[in-house]
Amino acid sequence: MAAFTLASPLGGRLTARFGPRVPLTAGMVLLALSFLGLARLSAESTYLAQWPWLGLLGIGMGITIVAATDAIVGNVPGEHSGVAGGLQTTAGQLGGVLGISLFGVLIAGNDAFVGGMQTAMWVGAGIALMSALLAIAVEKPQPGK
Repeated sequence: MAAFTLASPLGGRLTARFGPRVPLTAGMVLLALSFLGLARLSAESTYLAQWPWLGLLGIGMGITIVAATDAIVGNVPGEHSGVAGGLQTTAGQLGGVLGISLFGVLIAGNDAFVGGMQTAMWVGAGIALMSALLAIAVEKPQPGK
């Protein structure tokens, strides 16, 4: 949570300077890297071994969410910004529920918890990398168009 909180202002500065494309792509790449790191953990891994990857996850999320908000809310006229923000929140909640469900199925479908967790992290990394590729197509907000 601390990494997310500290990275959010950085996401805002990056978005203001470059538009949402660069921070969205970079944030998703950081998320993919964090999932790949978490996938390498084993039952013998220490708690300390998790922290760098969880911190990277928070940084990636902090950068990504700020840029996504700018891309979504910044592309509608001001009088519709509340609706756009509400739709973004709804999509985020739905994505969270589906993601947790998917990870749960992957973990439960494996004989060993750690093996299932590693599979879930590999899938998460793949989804994040695909999202990074999609983020390349995001354009700078042009309200009112």
